[in-house]
Amino acid sequence: MTMQNFLNGRLPRHDPDAALIEELSAIIKTAITQRDRWRGIGLWIPFRWAVDVMDDDPDLARRVLTAAGFTPRSDGKWTWSKVDGWGLHKVADVAALRAVFEDALDFHRPL
Repeated sequence: MTMQNFLNGRLPRHDPDAALIEELSAIIKTAITQRDRWRGIGLWIPFRWAVDVMDDDPDLARRVLTAAGFTPRSDGKWTWSKVDGWGLHKVADVAALRAVFEDALDFHRPL
């Protein structure tokens, strides 16, 4: 087996959570962009809720929210768009999102 040359001379690092992060961020993006009326208003997600939904893993929650286009605020909320807007619970069914997240986590991180 031959080794390819990369800029720094090493093979790229494999991230085992890359597919999970991509899937969860796509779920969030789809939930908030499925209706045009929410796009200009802006949304926020409490970071504690994101951590709870993502197996109590704050690093995973941070990476998923960042990949979905959210930015952190000092009050513990992560916002999407320039305006404070609505909470995620006003836009999407949070119970259904939780169930979909659990299915994705079970698939990507089996026990």
